[in-house]
Amino acid sequence: MAGFNAAVPNPVGQSRAKELLEAFIESMRSQYGEQVEDLEGEWMEHQLRFSFTTMGIDVNGNLFVEEKEVRIQGQLPMMAMMFRGTIEQRIKDELNKLLGNTTAK
Repeated sequence: MAGFNAAVPNPVGQSRAKELLEAFIESMRSQYGEQVEDLEGEWMEHQLRFSFTTMGIDVNGNLFVEEKEVRIQGQLPMMAMMFRGTIEQRIKDELNKLLGNTTAK
């Protein structure tokens, strides 16, 4: 297993960011439910531990909601590492959009 990391600024504060992320996760669950198997997630205050399988690839990690930043760290199998850059950028794009970061890249 190898890691992936992404972080974006959090302009809305810790509590609001967590609310937005909870709603986003539920919408993703209903929108992509057929493509994602064994989706599990557990919030521990402002940290989400998650795991799921998609296209036969097991993904797991942690999402940290901090006052000024949202970070995600996870593990991917070696066969998915060629997509790591794309995965990290997609996560950043989605988090920036969700949190209203219009100038962040």
